[in-house]
Amino acid sequence: MRLTQDGIPVVIHDADTRRIAGVGCEVKKTSLIKLKKLHLGLAQNIPTLEEVCKALPAKIMLLVEIKNVEAVEPALEIVKKYGRLNNTIIVSFMPEALSKAKKYIPGVKTGLNIVSAEKIQFGLTEWKDIGLSTLNPSIDSLKMVDVNLFKIFLKHAGLQGFETFIWTVNNPESIKGFIDLINGVITDEVELFVKAYEGK
Repeated sequence: MRLTQDGIPVVIHDADTRRIAGVGCEVKKTSLIKLKKLHLGLAQNIPTLEEVCKALPAKIMLLVEIKNVEAVEPALEIVKKYGRLNNTIIVSFMPEALSKAKKYIPGVKTGLNIVSAEKIQFGLTEWKDIGLSTLNPSIDSLKMVDVNLFKIFLKHAGLQGFETFIWTVNNPESIKGFIDLINGVITDEVELFVKAYEGK
């Protein structure tokens, strides 16, 4: 999630729109009105966080990934406005963004996205001290660390009270060895996972 030029939180992964719209508008330098005019296909456009909060049932948990620190407070205000603080986790690669979220609303759940092998190996104790709720390792970490070490990390995270969400997992088969050790996945292929794990 990023802020537009006029300070509106929008749900977009990249810093610019070239990959999804074929036009290279930098999100932080573009107004919401201009971003909304970009077509993503199938009559879609870039949603605001507020539109997402309105559209999804309140029971659905949100993981709001913060891409820049200045987006923390506007995002939390929208989550709070729609009564979703209890089932929203603010996640980021940036510990400073998560610390800012905890200072702004102390009770909010936060989670750290992890990509480095070093943090898979050594990162549990230090993160407990800043009040994290989740640790979210990349599935690509398996290219850097032994699969058994990855399982040990997930197991120890659970024992220390962390939830874990693996990202970005687009093949249900790739987590078969970990399904009992994690709380969920972050995926581009929601329908595949619903079909594979519904009722399990």
